[in-house]
Amino acid sequence: MIADLRVPEAWTRLADALSRGPRAVLVVGGADTGKSTLCRWLAGEWAQAGRDARLVDADVGQSQLGLPATVGCARVESAGLRDRCAFFVGDVSPRRVPAEVLGAFTEAARDAGLARLVVDSTGWVAGSEAVALKQAKAQLLGEAHVVLVEREDELRAFRRAWRGLERFPLHVLRAAAEVRRRSPEERRQRREAAFRAHLKDAIECEIDLRRVAVSGAGELHLPRPSAPTGLLLGLSDERGRLLSLGVLRELDAAAGRLLCRCRAEGARAAEVRLGHLLLDPEGAHRPLTVPEEAP
Repeated sequence: MIADLRVPEAWTRLADALSRGPRAVLVVGGADTGKSTLCRWLAGEWAQAGRDARLVDADVGQSQLGLPATVGCARVESAGLRDRCAFFVGDVSPRRVPAEVLGAFTEAARDAGLARLVVDSTGWVAGSEAVALKQAKAQLLGEAHVVLVEREDELRAFRRAWRGLERFPLHVLRAAAEVRRRSPEERRQRREAAFRAHLKDAIECEIDLRRVAVSGAGELHLPRPSAPTGLLLGLSDERGRLLSLGVLRELDAAAGRLLCRCRAEGARAAEVRLGHLLLDPEGAHRPLTVPEEAP
């Protein structure tokens, strides 16, 4: 349970409805609709009931569970969150990297195994591409309850997408009026603070590309003599779990050497994934492509 949370009656009715049917729940809603709090509460209710519950945070721009530019996953227990892990996406805008979002989401869902699963999706809900991304997540789950959290009627395209589908029972909730809305500047500052905190004690690390796989970032695939200094990296273990974010200092493909700043655990990486953001020491970030605000 979340301390001091006033639980709406609609949430209690929803939890009862979700106890029947698919084991997974995909929650869809725009920014600042309370969907992340709903996800934590639902997973906490299952944990209180003694069920194996996992929370997947696929909101790569405003993660409540992990780092920006990642998909996070954790076991939810009555005492709190356990077994936290993250999977690298490389960008804070799902619109720019839908394939990477789906890849990381697949890894997180696989890592969760057969647990009851609550998925917090991104706040990107405008346009057909946003609908397609959420549908693809649901398809990867196989079957799932779909919960739409809306203020007015902004999710009607999502209702059309899932209406009447037996594998995806549909539930619609009204967003709580008291949810505080954050400005784009607040969101950006929150991401910057998270990047700074993660890399506060970063070290200089040399990665031997003859023993470590390198992937990601489309046109930056190796072999290539160099990549932009400041490029965001994901240093992962053999299971794809993120060990550390990193910032590229130098990439010499011919010599099989990559230099970066990362946390000490990043030196054990079995894979380096190239991201789509440029990151400075203060956490300020900009995309390799045309700038665009993350939801």
